[in-house]
Amino acid sequence: MKRILLILFCSLHSILFLRSQNASSDIIFKQFFDNAVAFADAYPREKVYLHFDNSSYYVGDTIWFKAYTVYAENNMPSTISKPLYVEMLDQTGHITQRQIIELNSGEGHGQIILNESTMSGYYEISLHSLDACIQRAFLLLTYIPHLSVCTRRKT
Repeated sequence: MKRILLILFCSLHSILFLRSQNASSDIIFKQFFDNAVAFADAYPREKVYLHFDNSSYYVGDTIWFKAYTVYAENNMPSTISKPLYVEMLDQTGHITQRQIIELNSGEGHGQIILNESTMSGYYEISLHSLDACIQRAFLLLTYIPHLSVCTRRKT
């Protein structure tokens, strides 16, 4: 009989303990969720798109591009970022060219001139906003397409 009472007491104690744990976990989750919503409202996320006129180029060509920034939640044009930093990186990751593109209503355009000193090979275009630089721990807007640059054959 004592054994049954002990098992019943332990079971009842376990159930009450688990209920109290569940209530506190609900409170912790609600606080976490409220903090996440407040952070998302304070720092809205952006997505950046970049369109090129071609996928491979020759030395001496001009790379024409158009950039778009949109809110991540609804894909509407973003007005958060005004300048957009565009960088061309070589195969070793060194920046070969850097530009600052002005964005109006989430859109901007520019060009990169591949002068005669540009070597043949694969390059990456990296872009980010000023907000991404300041808040790098929270928000990183980087889009890295690969471009190939070829040397023209002399005939």
